[in-house]
Amino acid sequence: MTSKHRILSLLLAISILVSMMAVLGVSAAGPVSLEISKVVDFADDVALTIGNAIKAASQDVDGVYFNVNYPTTLTYANVGDFPTQDYIVMMASAIVALNGGKADTTVIAHKAITLDTDAVKNGKATSLNKAQYVELADRVARYGTTMGSLPSSFNRPTDGTNVYDGRMTVYSIGHLFATVLASYATAKALPATATFLPVHYGNVQVTLPAPKEPADWYKAVIAASVKVKTEMDGNKLSGTILVDPLTVTPAQYLYLACKVTVGLSGGKTSEKLSIKKYDEAPSSQGTGLGQVYEDDYVDMANRIITFMDTNGAAPNYATSSSIGQVSYYKLIQMYAKILN
Repeated sequence: MTSKHRILSLLLAISILVSMMAVLGVSAAGPVSLEISKVVDFADDVALTIGNAIKAASQDVDGVYFNVNYPTTLTYANVGDFPTQDYIVMMASAIVALNGGKADTTVIAHKAITLDTDAVKNGKATSLNKAQYVELADRVARYGTTMGSLPSSFNRPTDGTNVYDGRMTVYSIGHLFATVLASYATAKALPATATFLPVHYGNVQVTLPAPKEPADWYKAVIAASVKVKTEMDGNKLSGTILVDPLTVTPAQYLYLACKVTVGLSGGKTSEKLSIKKYDEAPSSQGTGLGQVYEDDYVDMANRIITFMDTNGAAPNYATSSSIGQVSYYKLIQMYAKILN
C-alpha cells in the first residue's frame, strides 16, 4: 500500500469514529449534549446532593448559609462527571426550552463553563414564582453559553412590584434549578413556584445569631454536672462542656454551677441565667481536701461569682473556712459533685 493510500485509510477511519461519537452524543472529554429528559432524570439527585451540602454548613442571623463545602462535580450515572457550573447552565437551558414548549427529546448542548470567585452575599428570600425563575434561567443560559463562564451571582428577579435586597449566588441558583426540574420530572409540568436554599458565596462577613439558651438553666447545668463528675472522677476534663444547647468552657461551667448552687440553696428551682466569656484560671493552686458543709460551699460559690464578674476569669483557688485553699480544678469537681 502506498503512503497516499495509508493516509486516506487513516482519515477514513478517523471520520467513521468521529461520526459514531457524534451519534452517541459523547466525546473523549465527556458528553457533548444531553436530551432534556436526561437532564431532568438527574435533577432529583442534584437537588439532594446540593441541598445536603448546603444544609451541612453554618447559617447567619438571617438564616442564610455560608462556608458551604459545595460539590464541584456532579456524577451522572452511565455518562460521567459534569463540573457543577456546566450542569447549572444545562439545567437553565432545559427550563427555558420546556417553558417554550419544547419536547423532552430536545437536545441541550454541553459547554465547558468557568466560574468566577468573587465573594458575594445572597439575599434571604427562599422562593421564586415561575415567571421569575424562568427569567433567571434565561439570563443564566444566555450568559453561560455566550461567555463560557458564570459570575458568582446574578440579580434576583423582581416580581414586577417589589425590589429585593441582595443577589442570588450560583449555589442558590443551582439548588433552585435542580428543584424545578425535579418537580417537572414528577408532574411533567414546570411548577408554579419553587423554593431554594439561600447561600452566600466565598469569604463574606456574616452576622451570627445569638446562641440559643437552655429552656431550663438549672436542669441543663445539673445534666452537664453528671458528665463533668464522671470525667473528673477519671482525672479528665474536656475543654468544652455541653450545657444543652450551649457549649461552654470549664470556666463558664464553674460560674454556672456556682450560680445554680446558690440558687438551689436559696430555695430556687429555676431562673434565667446569663453567661459571659471568662478566661480559664492562669494556674490551679491549693491543696485543700476534705469535707465542706453547705454554708461554706455556698459562701465560696458567691465569692467565685463575684470574682469572675469582676475579673473576667476563673480564680486559681477559693478559700474554704474548713479545708483551706481549694484549687481551680478541685472547685469544678466539687460543684459537679454537689449538683449530682
